Amino acid sequence: MAPPDVWVWANFPATVHAGGMNLSFADGRAEHWRWIEANTHNLAKRTNWIVNIPTFPKARDLRRLQQAIPSASTR
Repeated sequence: MAPPDVWVWANFPATVHAGGMNLSFADGRAEHWRWIEANTHNLAKRTNWIVNIPTFPKARDLRRLQQAIPSASTR
């Protein structure tokens, strides 16, 4: 696991979803989130498995995904 001040895509979402990712939630809804950062678009073009890829601090796409995942304190 990366230190808290290092921003890393630990396991990049599937990249075949029209410039974004599809995310499903426990309550049954699903949303399509389009990438907004150029760096995320570039990562999505890679053909190899994307694991532990650093990104720039406070990357909006990664931050949005992190905020959608409940933390231990919210469960």
